[in-house]
Amino acid sequence: MNTTSKYPTIRTIINDLRTVLPEGFRLVVSYNGSDDSGWFEDYWFEDSSGNRIDDESGKSKVAFGIVGDNPSAIHEELYRLLESRFPGWEIGDGHVIGSHGYFTIDSKTSRITQNHYIDYNDERDESPDEEVTF
Repeated sequence: MNTTSKYPTIRTIINDLRTVLPEGFRLVVSYNGSDDSGWFEDYWFEDSSGNRIDDESGKSKVAFGIVGDNPSAIHEELYRLLESRFPGWEIGDGHVIGSHGYFTIDSKTSRITQNHYIDYNDERDESPDEEVTF
């Protein structure tokens, strides 16, 4: 890990979020890559049952604000994880046209689960899913 980062760690951000959502949550961050470019697309919260927390009032509004103030911190750590596990994930070459997926950060288990899908010209997906502790 880059110890000279100017951003807080995912652990710090999740701890801040735990004060707002003490009942537990999952932060889901999606990404997409093709044609030699890759990016993080969106993020959302889910409750412990997997239901999306979409209301923009109260606790979830504060939680979205915490993440909104720190997207680069989350992206930096997740990008390093993505690049170390799937180098070239954004490159389209031959029958592979890129990849997409999402990370799920679980506040109760302190684990990050990655669902990664390789996109092929023939529309089949390959999905090596893995889990790491943060």
